[in-house]
Amino acid sequence: MIATIIPTTGTLAVAPRSNPMRRLVYVSRSFIDADPATLDAMVRESSVRNVAVGITGMLWFDGSYFAQVLEGEHDQVCETMKRIRSDPRHSDLEVVLDQEVKGRAFGKWGMAQPNNGPESMASTAFLVGLSITRRGHAAKRLHDIVVACEA
Repeated sequence: MIATIIPTTGTLAVAPRSNPMRRLVYVSRSFIDADPATLDAMVRESSVRNVAVGITGMLWFDGSYFAQVLEGEHDQVCETMKRIRSDPRHSDLEVVLDQEVKGRAFGKWGMAQPNNGPESMASTAFLVGLSITRRGHAAKRLHDIVVACEA
């Protein structure tokens, strides 16, 4: 079974799984300015697009770099990553984690930014844990972005 988003309500419904569920975490350099309105517009645009294809996730932004989690059917995450890799607002994209999972851990939203809510705090804690158990530049960058967003 897979959880899919119902576009009219933005909620999740269970449907037969035709494709494995995938969680992908990446970091990238941002080419947007640090204006909150610019980021909010990008998140709204991404949320609408993600809901349409059953993707959920969160986006952290420290003013210079993005850290993002995407969850959904394998093929949909792959297509979303192709779009992100060609998006001129990103460069130097590095994948920190790409794995099959049994279910979603990053909410019932198409795309969200971290806040002080319990789901957001759990998501942030997951990424901090992930970043300290991985090696390499991308994991360090992930840690730095997430910690900066919580400061």
